[in-house]
Amino acid sequence: MLDIFAFAGWPTPNTNQKNLFEEQFPPIFNAIRDLRKALGEDITSIDIEVATIDPGTTFDSAFMDNGWPALTKESASDIISGTTSLGLKKVIMKPSTEGDSLTPNADVICRPKVILERTVQKALVPPSSRAQKKGPLKRGPASGDGRG
Repeated sequence: MLDIFAFAGWPTPNTNQKNLFEEQFPPIFNAIRDLRKALGEDITSIDIEVATIDPGTTFDSAFMDNGWPALTKESASDIISGTTSLGLKKVIMKPSTEGDSLTPNADVICRPKVILERTVQKALVPPSSRAQKKGPLKRGPASGDGRG
């Protein structure tokens, strides 16, 4: 709180005022302490890392989200073209099965968004071709009667 006062340009309380200030606002200080604990301030064995998905990976909804669901609905056999929005994962060091070392264990906090290869392929088709594929098959004039 003193840092906030200093940043705002307000006079900081002296020692007596500071103790009184802390006594008057225990709910605020308790909330700050709880927030720090929830953010993992007192945990040293957790790292937060950026999560991306490598191109060529098979789509898995447990670890990623389709960034373009309006264009294509994903399926378990879809291949990823790339990551379009970064995700977050927390990495916790846990004892290995042998118990003599620590191994990283990652949990996804926020899934990255990806674009599917099918979506990219669909986006590369010119709009005029898309309209022709949706409508009835149109035949143009014949280029001959086929007799040579």
